[in-house]
Amino acid sequence: MALDRSKIKQRAKTGIALVAIIIACIWAGPKTFMLLFGFICFSCLYEFYSIIDNENPGIIRFFAIIAGVMPYLLQCLYFMDVISGRDSFPEVSLLVISMIFCIYVLMILFSENKQSINIISYTIMGMMYIGIPFSLLVNLAFVHNIYVPELILGLCILNWSNDSGAYLIGSKFGKKPLYPKISPKKTMEGTVGGLGLSLLVSWGLASIFTTFNGNHWIIIAIMVAIFGTLGDLVESMLKRNLNIKDSGSFFPGHGGFLDRFDSLIFATPFVLFYFKFVIQ
Repeated sequence: MALDRSKIKQRAKTGIALVAIIIACIWAGPKTFMLLFGFICFSCLYEFYSIIDNENPGIIRFFAIIAGVMPYLLQCLYFMDVISGRDSFPEVSLLVISMIFCIYVLMILFSENKQSINIISYTIMGMMYIGIPFSLLVNLAFVHNIYVPELILGLCILNWSNDSGAYLIGSKFGKKPLYPKISPKKTMEGTVGGLGLSLLVSWGLASIFTTFNGNHWIIIAIMVAIFGTLGDLVESMLKRNLNIKDSGSFFPGHGGFLDRFDSLIFATPFVLFYFKFVIQ
């Protein structure tokens, strides 16, 4: 498969700008980190509900997005309380979650929509698929209730490395499809290229971010390559069933938010599991 130089150039410009913003916000501190990924979480949910159910009134989709983003917001509230030394989180979380849930269900009730069960199912799917993984990303950023940006930065860098390696090697040398029924353009060669670049980058991360030793970074790189690729296939399955090419068009050459963060969304729970039960 021949490399499309103009497409690669466009992807590179968008990717560099996105990487710079993400690194700056993560490194600046917990507030900018939470704000940025809150925006990303909201945008992914907006795209998800827009493509999966565009027939219902916009207000119902809006509250579905709010319900989907609640796990992330509650996790942020918890750690902001931890940072500030307050203890108001339990009251705030129960109050907000109860109000949002009641308003949302009442709106569905009075809309008299025959697809009410489907609407609620889509809402729960968005919360499980997007909202909860992003909330776990916040959990991953705090080690013993102290903000440690190295792990989030490392996770993002490894995810970008896997995507870049898979795209470059797959575009140049890809011949054998990985899962042709779902994603015909994704190849075995590209998958191996993504894993190889992730492992190479993990070696560099071990020398820069010494909070965790090299063996842990290698294992995390392997997990990101495996589960990040599976996450990309899951989103490809969703798009194929809906007969769309991209979830959105916010990022030139990359598609939408969900296209760009699907791998990170899927890999985060597994990396957090490893971190909680092996590293800590």
